[in-house]
Amino acid sequence: GRRLDRRIEKGIDWGLGGLWVRRRSLWGAMVKLYADLGKTAKKLLGDDFAQDKKISAKTKTAQGLTFDVSQVQSAKSGEVDGTVSVKYKIKDTEFNTKLGTSGKASTEATMKKLGVDGLKVVVNAAYSANGTAGTIKGEFVNGSVGIVSLLDPFKKTLVSSATVGHEGFTAGAEAAYDVASKQVKGYTGALSFSDGKEAEVSLIAADKLDHLKVSYFHQVRSDVAFATEVSYKRSDGTKVLTMGAKYTVDKLTSLKAKINSTGSLSLAYMQTIYPNTTLKLASAVNVNQLESSAPKVGFHVAYEA
Repeated sequence: GRRLDRRIEKGIDWGLGGLWVRRRSLWGAMVKLYADLGKTAKKLLGDDFAQDKKISAKTKTAQGLTFDVSQVQSAKSGEVDGTVSVKYKIKDTEFNTKLGTSGKASTEATMKKLGVDGLKVVVNAAYSANGTAGTIKGEFVNGSVGIVSLLDPFKKTLVSSATVGHEGFTAGAEAAYDVASKQVKGYTGALSFSDGKEAEVSLIAADKLDHLKVSYFHQVRSDVAFATEVSYKRSDGTKVLTMGAKYTVDKLTSLKAKINSTGSLSLAYMQTIYPNTTLKLASAVNVNQLESSAPKVGFHVAYEA
């Protein structure tokens, strides 16, 4: 009846009928692109922990223009860089133009309505004191196949990747080709499984299959998520284990923490302090060197309207 239909629409499993709906939504989903394999664990273990000092504001006009202004002090170099970006749309093409106080300017154009379902082309052009740069990227996703190619005409390199998915499993590979020397400069491979709801496990073999990474993400509850990654380099035997977790206290507050086997401990605190305004605080310290190294602290105050 209507009650059962509402439960199915909300994704709640009800016996065999609910299981069938869940399997259909998972197996009928679009395949992931190669760059997105293992992304859930990567985001939990990587995002929000930066020790840079950043202030940003993002606004949108009634005409559809989006302005994004930010100023960042690098935790590594101490240099301050300001950036102004404007997103706008001309007919069916989306543009993103950026200007930086470092002297760098760039424009990115994204075209999606090209007459072929699943095809997207992104053209990027940039200018700085170091010279001119630019890339052309094509993405194609159709059902269980995903293909991405990135051409850099200035560096004369072509990076292409492909993924194939079936019933939650995704296998993919990526290769970098030097057009000038006509040589393959690098290649990687990956295998991932996602239940489409709570968990994802991935195996990535990067750097010509020398650097192996196994990652796992699990949304334990609506307010608790856990991720771990094991990294191993066959060339020098380096092994690193990283574990992290996120706890959502309420709709305004969340906490994150991660630690790895080298002793690096990172903490992050995210708080909505006013409507449209969020504060992120991050700190990192090596627990094996508490006497010789001071904790690094960063923050990000962001306003978005």
